[in-house]
Amino acid sequence: MTSEIHCTQFTEPYPEPGADGAANYALPVIIMAIVQAYRPFHSFLLLFLLLFAFF
Repeated sequence: MTSEIHCTQFTEPYPEPGADGAANYALPVIIMAIVQAYRPFHSFLLLFLLLFAFF
């Protein structure tokens, strides 16, 4: 069955960004950049949502 999808996520994770094996992994690099930019605002957003839902 060559059309079957083989999930190797748990045995072969994505390489670290900037490593030699990460040359073809543009999407994980973009996602990690978005996550790192969002991380400082996460607690403020959650607090705002909590207060907004309370009132």
